[in-house]
Amino acid sequence: MDLVDTKKKIKIPCQCIKCVNHISHSVDVVDAHLFRNGIDQTYTNWNKHGEIEEPPRNYVYEENFDMDTSYVLDSTNMNTEMPIDAAETVEMVEAVEENFMGNPHKFRELIEDAEKPLYKGCPNYAKLSAIIQLLNLKSNYGVSDKCFTELLVLIKNMLPEGNEMYSSTYEAKKSFKAMGSGYTKIHACVNNCILYRNKYTDMAACPTCGTPGNDIDVFLAPLIDDLQLLFDIGVETYDAYAQEQFNLRAVVLWTINNYPALDTLSGCPYSGFQGCVVCGEQTHCIRLPKSNKQSYAGHRRFVPYDHPFRRQKKAFNGQQEISPSPEPMNGEEIYNRVKFIINKWGKVSKGKEAEIQQSTTGRGGKINKNKRKSNQVGTSDVGKQNNTYWKKFNIWYRQLRYWRGILIPHCKDFMHVEKNVGESLTGTVLNVPGKTKDGYKARLDLVHYG
Repeated sequence: MDLVDTKKKIKIPCQCIKCVNHISHSVDVVDAHLFRNGIDQTYTNWNKHGEIEEPPRNYVYEENFDMDTSYVLDSTNMNTEMPIDAAETVEMVEAVEENFMGNPHKFRELIEDAEKPLYKGCPNYAKLSAIIQLLNLKSNYGVSDKCFTELLVLIKNMLPEGNEMYSSTYEAKKSFKAMGSGYTKIHACVNNCILYRNKYTDMAACPTCGTPGNDIDVFLAPLIDDLQLLFDIGVETYDAYAQEQFNLRAVVLWTINNYPALDTLSGCPYSGFQGCVVCGEQTHCIRLPKSNKQSYAGHRRFVPYDHPFRRQKKAFNGQQEISPSPEPMNGEEIYNRVKFIINKWGKVSKGKEAEIQQSTTGRGGKINKNKRKSNQVGTSDVGKQNNTYWKKFNIWYRQLRYWRGILIPHCKDFMHVEKNVGESLTGTVLNVPGKTKDGYKARLDLVHYG
């Protein structure tokens, strides 16, 4: 075999800034990558290419941990045949050492897992690094917990006897919970009034049952708190590429949702006589007398003043359009409109309020599914009392200080809009039964408007 064939068959980890030693290629491909992409400047200890690295430091715990000395690691009980990625994994665990100040035993276990080969003699993966990469694939491709558990069992059976592979998704997630990747369960009122957190943590019964409203804000509250923390203070995060910690800060630029969800998130109605989220109170809405449907006929205001559509009557509503296009409200104007609205959450009728508060603890139990009655008082009624068509003082404006400064806080997903409009146009042009809008009542409405 000549040298050229050998260089094509032998594969080594690529040190370029895109592969970062995670992908192996032939020598020729590695040379091309390094020339085109450049080398990873953080790769100073060439442990993936045969260089012997310094042994990891010994861990000595301070006396205030009240730790049993039998848990202390030293050079006599360390595994001397560590995988090549052990040093990087140990460094990742060290980055969150402060999370284990009250549980040094768990920290010791994670260090051991970061150094322990996946199986005896495994050169490439430690127990912890292997499950990290598998969980990363699970997250990237949306693998269910059940499927992932079966995959772990299959991999464990494929590996040599005595391997250290986790056998369930639960075990894998449990190991990472201590590193700050876990979650906290929060109980909710059965009628979606409140979450049992902050000032409601120790309550045994819901204090607000009996009023309806847009209760998505109740469940968004923990997320909004985290978003405000990321904006004001940030969180310490480990950069696996640069192998260092940094303060991660973030901001929400907008939400993307369909039209009904826009109403739910923002509190701005998407139907009715103020159903245009751009025009607001200047929405041109008419009630078709024969079809008993609402029609928004003010779209010609958005074309140039000299456009022929503005002068046409018969093709539209029998009138010329001379009005200018409305200016959308900015964040400050919206905030000043909605800040006086008193929000009320829940899904039960007003007449059942006393009965519910006496019959349920608010935690668990059967959800009340009574239909809303006319004597209910909701956020839209409060909005009318404050001279605004908005339904609620939404949580985005209430808790995110920067939200009123965003130019377009909520964006519509036009995939759904285009689908609905396209189906209506196609159904009408092709006269598809059940899809066409060209019916008897529609023709009568056309006659009514000339």
